[in-house]
Formats: sequence, C-alpha cells, structure tokens
Amino acid sequence: MLSNINAQRGLNLIELMVGLTIGLLILAGVLTVYLSTIQSSSSTLKSIRLNQEINAVMDLMVTDIARAGFWANATNQVSALESTPNPFMQADTDIQSSDGDQCLMFTYDYDLDGVVTQSRDEVRGYKLSGGTIKTVKGGVTTADTSDCSSYDWESLTDASVSTITELSFVVNETCVNTTATATACGDATAGQILSITREVVVTISASLTSDSSITKTVTDTVKVRNDKIEAIPSI
Repeated sequence: MLSNINAQRGLNLIELMVGLTIGLLILAGVLTVYLSTIQSSSSTLKSIRLNQEINAVMDLMVTDIARAGFWANATNQVSALESTPNPFMQADTDIQSSDGDQCLMFTYDYDLDGVVTQSRDEVRGYKLSGGTIKTVKGGVTTADTSDCSSYDWESLTDASVSTITELSFVVNETCVNTTATATACGDATAGQILSITREVVVTISASLTSDSSITKTVTDTVKVRNDKIEAIPSI
C-alpha cells in the first residue's frame, strides 16, 4: 500500500522550481533567437530598400553620362574639324563638374538635329542639394554647363527613403596627339589632331532616413563614349 502511494507522489517544491527555471531559460533562449531574427530581418529589409534607391539612381546617371557629347553630325573627316567643331563639346556645352565636384553638367544631341537645343532633353545635369540628388528641370533657356546655378532642379531621390550624404563627380581626361604620337598634347602644333578621352568617377554615399545606422556607399566609373577630337588651328 505504501509502495503505491510513493509511486504516485508528485514533484516536491525544489523539483518544481528547478523545472520552472529550466523552462524559463529555454523560453528566454527561444525569445532571444526570435527577436534577433526579427531585428536582422528588419535591418536586411531596410538595407535592401536603401540599396534599391541608390543603385537605381546610379544606373540612371551612369547611362546618361556615357552619352555626353554625342553629335548626330559627327564626321571622320579630320579636315572639317576646324570649320565644323562639335557644338556639344564647346566651353559652355562640354561635360564638366563644378561646386566642389558635387555637380556635373553636359549636353548631347538627343533629337539628332545637330545643334544644341535649349531643352531639358539636351542640357543634362546632376547635383547634390539638401540631402537629395537632383536633375535639371524643364524650362532650360540657356546652355552653360560651367554653372549649375543657371538651372532649376528637381529631386531624383526620395528624401523620405534616403538621405544623400555625398555625391561627387571626378572627370579624368587622357589626351593623345594622333598626328604626332611622340608629341605631347601640350606641345601640339598647328594642324595636328588631338584625341581626348574622358571618364567620370561617380560616388554616392547615403543613409536610410528612418534609420541613419543603415548606410551605403557606391562608386562607379563611366567611360564617356564620345571622345573629344580637336584640331590645333592653323595660324
């Protein structure tokens, strides 16, 4: 009889407390893993959102910059260079950066008519302003790629999604004297032809507006497809 009673006896207080403690420790571990997973997923989603925003605007700018200086009437006839220069590569239309390399302006022959049209389609530009990347707005009345203040601008990036902390455009040029390869471009003489290739190093740094700890920096180098050909004028 006593044997049956002992066999049916439950847990004592100490055993119950030990069991509860072990259970709580296991539950705490599970909750910690769960919360860590939720936080990691949230950070991943935020990072993806920022990446999409920055990569999209970088792709747009790189594709556009590569077209700088395109001229539908371009010719391989070197003899015509002095009399018919590329209107999209002049002092006020050529690709150039300003404002501490935070603004890049350029033009290209969007409508294929061979002349610079004072429009948003042919006068292009990007700059950093107020934590956003902006592009030239419509209503352009003049072409002057040396002065970013000459234009109205509209935002490309969404300030509610990202805050742009850095935007830079570094224009690098390489010049070759195609007439006399042993002669430097700076020493070229009348009648010699110079070929100038350009590339632009674009850097964007940004943080997520809702969480500044989420950051991203992207750098890309774009080769301008249209080389600048210059003929040293005859005296």
